[in-house]
Amino acid sequence: MRSTILLVMVFLLLVSAYAAEPIPPGTPYGTVYVRVTDCITGAPIQGASVNLDNPTHRTGGVTNSTGYASIEAFAWFYTYYVTASGYRIDAGERRFSLDEVFNVCLVPEAAGFWRVVADVLAWQGDIHAGGRGWAIIRLKNLEAGVFNITEFQIWVAGYDGPAITYTVPGGVILDRLVERSFNISINPRPDIPTGRLKAELRFRAVFTGADGRSIGPLTVSTDLDYVMIAPYRSFRIQVLDKWGQNPVPGAVVEFIPTLPNVEGSFTYRADENGYIDVKRVNDGAYLTRITYLSPYDEKVYLAAQQYTVLFDLVKQPFLRSSLFEVHVDVRDLGNRPLETDVYLNGVRAFSVDGLARFVNVPPGEYSVSVRWMDVEVYTSQIRVEEPLVINSPGGRLQATVDVGDVGVKLETLEGKQVNLPVKILLTPLNRLAENVSATVFERLPRGEYVVKVQAYDAYRERYVDVGEQYFAIPRDHGQHTIRVKVFDAAVEVVDKEGRRIDAELTIEGKPVSLRGGKATLTNLTPGPYLFKASWNGYTVLDIMAEPRPGETLTLSAEIYKMRLRVLGVDGRPLMKASALLWQGQSSEQQTVVNGSAVFDQVPAGAHQLTIFLDDVAVFNGTVKASEEVSVAAEAGWVELFFHDQNGAPISGVEIVATGFDVQKTGADGVARLSQKPLGSYGFTARYRGFTVFEGVAKAGNRTEFTLPLYSLKATVVNELDTPIEASITLTRGDVSLGTFTGSEAFYHLLPPGPYVLKASVGTKQAVQQVNLLSDGQVYVIKVPVTLVLGNISLSSSDLLTILMPIAVAVVAVASIAGLRKAAGQRRKRAKGMV
Repeated sequence: MRSTILLVMVFLLLVSAYAAEPIPPGTPYGTVYVRVTDCITGAPIQGASVNLDNPTHRTGGVTNSTGYASIEAFAWFYTYYVTASGYRIDAGERRFSLDEVFNVCLVPEAAGFWRVVADVLAWQGDIHAGGRGWAIIRLKNLEAGVFNITEFQIWVAGYDGPAITYTVPGGVILDRLVERSFNISINPRPDIPTGRLKAELRFRAVFTGADGRSIGPLTVSTDLDYVMIAPYRSFRIQVLDKWGQNPVPGAVVEFIPTLPNVEGSFTYRADENGYIDVKRVNDGAYLTRITYLSPYDEKVYLAAQQYTVLFDLVKQPFLRSSLFEVHVDVRDLGNRPLETDVYLNGVRAFSVDGLARFVNVPPGEYSVSVRWMDVEVYTSQIRVEEPLVINSPGGRLQATVDVGDVGVKLETLEGKQVNLPVKILLTPLNRLAENVSATVFERLPRGEYVVKVQAYDAYRERYVDVGEQYFAIPRDHGQHTIRVKVFDAAVEVVDKEGRRIDAELTIEGKPVSLRGGKATLTNLTPGPYLFKASWNGYTVLDIMAEPRPGETLTLSAEIYKMRLRVLGVDGRPLMKASALLWQGQSSEQQTVVNGSAVFDQVPAGAHQLTIFLDDVAVFNGTVKASEEVSVAAEAGWVELFFHDQNGAPISGVEIVATGFDVQKTGADGVARLSQKPLGSYGFTARYRGFTVFEGVAKAGNRTEFTLPLYSLKATVVNELDTPIEASITLTRGDVSLGTFTGSEAFYHLLPPGPYVLKASVGTKQAVQQVNLLSDGQVYVIKVPVTLVLGNISLSSSDLLTILMPIAVAVVAVASIAGLRKAAGQRRKRAKGMV
């Protein structure tokens, strides 16, 4: 009891600054009665302390056994405090009247009860359900400690939960044994009761006792007497579709009062999330209408109409309308869900996992179209109506659209798998697949397409077009095989005679191994390739050639069976010589016969060639390999041409020269000794058995000589100058040029020079030296014969010697006569003799 009285005294000291208005002069003064009872049992409380406080007057009393306390006071406003041991403090402010009984009930104090007194000093603003205002709450801390308050809650009768909440982020301090006022925002919940409501203040705080120990956060409750909530409501509510699944943006909600004599209505338009903000509408019953401007056909629909009580409407979070979802299940030609743009009467929705959801669709008939990659791939119609199954869409459509796949598998022209890098390009979408032999171009919209294939040609080191095929969706949805122009081909390298050779072959610079002159090239693509080949260090092939599938590409290398034609400077074949041909570091020797030699395999290019004749190099130079090669050797025939002074050829001239076989001029007057290296060669010419010329001939040139040939006539006469038949011989040196019998002899084709003419008659002969210098010379040879008797030839000296002694005269006469007769006969015979 003592502690309670002490507490009340301290409390009275604290509240002096917050007393009611001062008592005006002349205010009646007398006895007022305060009765204190137990709030639970209703029994009177004895010994309760009642204190009245005013800035100009303070008084109090203690209740008796009946719970009454009689107190002398003015009939005016006092702040009262009622305390009793074991009970909660009750406090407030009111105007007391004389002889009036003011009833106060105290709540029994339970464990955890805090001695904090609260009252409302101000309650201002538009404080209604859902409104906003402010209040000043006065707190009196009668505990021996400090509160750090972080949140205020005001609870009202008839509402399960805090009607008003005010948070103090940093917290406020209510010190020990201190009275403090707090200005808080008042934001009543829109669904609380309205009117004058019994209230309780609860605040969350951390309490720190006198010993420094803290407890909390904890909730402290204290009575707040009554608060006034104006009979209006402000609230936010969402407009949803039929099944409450989707907000309805733009919906117009109209509240039409149903009470008689109440005019006007409240109209609101839902925001983008379907919410409307209802402001300060009187409590009551309303006809609620929801209209909706449909984006699907630009028509206004009455989406809902119902009678509602505003208090009940606030408790539910939404308004439902007769609008529905429409589901379009989009699947491609492979029955796979397709995520794309779907249109309902031109309104777009995106199909997620193949499902396009259109919301807030009024009942009716609508067109449906599907676009994929900006191509319309489906069109149809759908009817929307209220479904029989709750939470079902108002319309559902299974749409199989013209979107499909083009799968391609690549094979070579031989039907084999393609085993080289490729690029598969689908146009016009420019989709590219690389380094695969099979691929699928998925989800292609309706239309025509071209698949172009490029293969990496390892020889060319670049991609080459190898195939192209046309497709159309939906017709060609599925798998397809494309035979691309990739193939293997055989290649052979042959020389100019068609014989295979193992040359060092490259294709586009890549080596190719030949076996038996042949190889197989793999993974070729269309078009010509650069082929090069070398053989024995020489480039024998450098061409562009195009292999073809199933065919053997024959490459003719410039390797020749070289037929060498060797001519002298005179243009005539070298009859026999030796030819040495160098091919790089190796050489080959062949014999030249009749101006020809054959080298079996000679690569293209320049090669060193040496021709030997009589161990003398008559040609030393480079020749360019080909099938026919002609060279001019520094050699030629040693040839002599003899003709007479008239230019007529002379046959039978015998040519003798060292190192040559003896040759004679033929009918053409030419003597061909042999083929020799160019140079000068000495010779001796003999004609008719004797030397007629000594000189020098040059190989390769015809050496021309003029050998005059003359005719010679020899006439034989006796001592009487009478032609006489004789044996006539012409000699030159020891060579006889012919013997003739007769009185005349003719010699033809005689070279000029000294000759000896000899005429013989029997034992008689005559010799004459002649020097033939011109043609037609005539020589007369007088033989010492005067008389021929049978085989006896007698000269005049012989006759004189024999007949002189016998009968010079007779014999002389007879001899003369006989001689004349004999001479006449000889002339006759000699006319036909040479």
